[in-house]
Amino acid sequence: MLAPPQILLFGHPGSGKTHLLGALLRASDAQPAALGGTVADLTGHLEPVRAAVYADGNLKAAGTEVNTFRVQYRTPEPTDFVLIDCDGRASTALLKAADALEARRVTGTVARAVLGSDLLVLVIDATLNDDDRAERFEDFLFFLEQVHGRRLRDREVGGLPVFVVLTRCDLLAKPGDTTATWEAEVRWHLAKVRRQFEEFVDDQLPFEGHGSSSLPFGSVDVEDYATAVRRPPLADAPKPEAEPFGVAELFHDAFRAAAAHRTRARASDTRLRHTVWAVAAGVLALLAGAVAVTVFAPATADPQLPERVKLYARGEPAAAVRLAEPTATRNKRLLASYRADPGFFALPADLQAFVEGRLREVDDYQAYRAKLAAQPAPSEARTLDELERVRAKLAGELALPAEYTWGDTEAARLRDKWLADAASIRGAEAAWHDWYRGLLNQATALTLTGSFAGDWRDRVNRLADAGTQPPFALGSPLPGSEALPGRDAVTYRVPFEYDRVYQARRDWEYARGRLLHLRDLADALALTPSAERRPLLIPPPGSGLDATAFPAGQLAELRTRFPRGGELYPADVSGYPEWELSGFPDPARSVLAGRVRESFASGAAAVRTLVAARLNGDDTPAGWARAAEGLSAPPFAEWGRLLHVLAKLEERAAGDPVAGLAAFLRAPEFAFDLRGAELTIPLVLRNPPLVPAGPLTVTVTPRAGGEPVVRTFAPVGEPVPRDLTTAYTFGAAPPFTYRPGDALRAELPVRSGAQAFTLTWDAGGSRTFQFDRLAREPRLGTEPATGVRLAPAAGSVVPRVPALLPEVR
Repeated sequence: MLAPPQILLFGHPGSGKTHLLGALLRASDAQPAALGGTVADLTGHLEPVRAAVYADGNLKAAGTEVNTFRVQYRTPEPTDFVLIDCDGRASTALLKAADALEARRVTGTVARAVLGSDLLVLVIDATLNDDDRAERFEDFLFFLEQVHGRRLRDREVGGLPVFVVLTRCDLLAKPGDTTATWEAEVRWHLAKVRRQFEEFVDDQLPFEGHGSSSLPFGSVDVEDYATAVRRPPLADAPKPEAEPFGVAELFHDAFRAAAAHRTRARASDTRLRHTVWAVAAGVLALLAGAVAVTVFAPATADPQLPERVKLYARGEPAAAVRLAEPTATRNKRLLASYRADPGFFALPADLQAFVEGRLREVDDYQAYRAKLAAQPAPSEARTLDELERVRAKLAGELALPAEYTWGDTEAARLRDKWLADAASIRGAEAAWHDWYRGLLNQATALTLTGSFAGDWRDRVNRLADAGTQPPFALGSPLPGSEALPGRDAVTYRVPFEYDRVYQARRDWEYARGRLLHLRDLADALALTPSAERRPLLIPPPGSGLDATAFPAGQLAELRTRFPRGGELYPADVSGYPEWELSGFPDPARSVLAGRVRESFASGAAAVRTLVAARLNGDDTPAGWARAAEGLSAPPFAEWGRLLHVLAKLEERAAGDPVAGLAAFLRAPEFAFDLRGAELTIPLVLRNPPLVPAGPLTVTVTPRAGGEPVVRTFAPVGEPVPRDLTTAYTFGAAPPFTYRPGDALRAELPVRSGAQAFTLTWDAGGSRTFQFDRLAREPRLGTEPATGVRLAPAAGSVVPRVPALLPEVR
């Protein structure tokens, strides 16, 4: 039984070879007229490929170098075919080492499949750019040259069909294209590919076209096709059927071309066998003599060798041409054939030296080019040190050899480009760095302001705008950076990403953000000249403030003027932590802190007035409890949020002061744990100065009756002079509990010389929360003891009276 014709699909990874096979079955079902018949999957292995292409899209690699499918092309005369799908990586390996096809015994799976095929389908992605496509053509042409040479050597029948197929043409469609415009675009790309391929073909290979009446041994025959596994959505067909484009026509011609080639090959083999038998007798008769001649006669030299070498030398192009690929490889083979000729050593010395020198030059150039290709380009460096190492190697180790004239070669031009690129990158890196450092210096100077008046705000805005207008477009090429084939000019993006520029840019971005936050906070606190409403400015008492409506309006203005969710104020953060005063340097911080405290004090006074109105003079635990009930409703809730923003500017952990007041008023009791205290007495209060004459006593009398709780704190240590005061220390006493409404009084016997007095703490802002008396100045007899201060020792637990608690006299 005769073996069926073989069709080999060959190409680089990702070119779409396997997709074509899946599309073949689809074309068989949907386009039998264009296919000229139908296709049956005899192995059952092709159907999963179609399903992957058109159904789930999960097309997995076969995992083998070749994947074979046997199909039957069903026409009035059905014919079996073998379709061979070469793995992209295996194809690339053979393309890069195509001279393996010239070996006496071809051993590779892919190489054997190539030589046994009746049709080669070379697959190219239609979306490749010109440079990448040219690179693919160079690979294919060197490969086809080896195929041609091997077939010529083996005296195989001529006219091997080769189809160049563009795949993925659906990706050429642009928005708004109609069917007509898209198909015209596909035809244009196909014509462009055809011209480009023919230019290579005319220069490199002896191809023959269709219709040759006499096909020489080993010749190849090239056709081209454009395909897509499905048509793209177009303006006049937005939802096309999942039918292939050009695939039916491709395989219609492929089946016929492969079958025709197999028929010619079989006919040639038959004629060859007849010829062999006819001359066998004569060959046997002459064999003995031929063997003797072959064994004992010397090898015959080519008498035309001197003229061939001279002709080669006279017509030799410049180094830039003769050392370029694939010319260099062909020249090397030709020169090597001269040197291998038996008559080579009979050549004049100058011709021998010429051949040897040119062979050595090709080897040296290819080694130099490989070494240069392994060198990182200047555009790959990311620091000035890396760039200098690249430049030094180009100038030293990779300097052009003095014995050769390689100045215009591809490698020399690339080296010259890289040296120029290194200088351009260094200059552009310095320009980027200096620009960002200049912005940073200006931002720092504006941040260190001691006044926000005048044109400070305008200067901030101008600087921020200037920072959004870089001096160079990232995609623009650097001056002095040349574009070569396959090598783009270096753009300003490369030095833009250098470490030094990156750090300068980060420093500027931080300084810019901080400066804009400073501007916004100064605006909000009314420290800059502006007619806009200032959401964090709270007027002092007596300014006609409407305390019930004011906080809601300020909060709304705050959200409108400084909304979260933008570049300066991310959405995933609450409040305004960017305005914390600790983030700004002096003297600006001190100016801001003064205004923050003024606003907070004004707001606290307004809230105390509202709370006192709710209390209505009922300074009892029950009265305060009733006052606390409305603190979660307007306007108290809004006052709490507004004052909370101000409080957090100075203390990140500060809580909502209104919520804190409500919790304080609802507390049933307060724990006291005085672990000692320090009493400060001014020297000028009495003459001689007052000194303690006994222990400090704190007495708590329960509101509900019962025995008073008395705690005594004895003096410890020696007095400590401190400026115009003297500090006295008292030891610890057991903890106690204070309940709202309990009476609290503290006393300390003192003397001034021979006179005895008592310091008494018995006056505060409320009869319900009397422990605030300890934080106030005592009285000395009936007079105020001005400047006397009692401070709890470190580690003590003492309840704090909220700033929003009004005094009730």
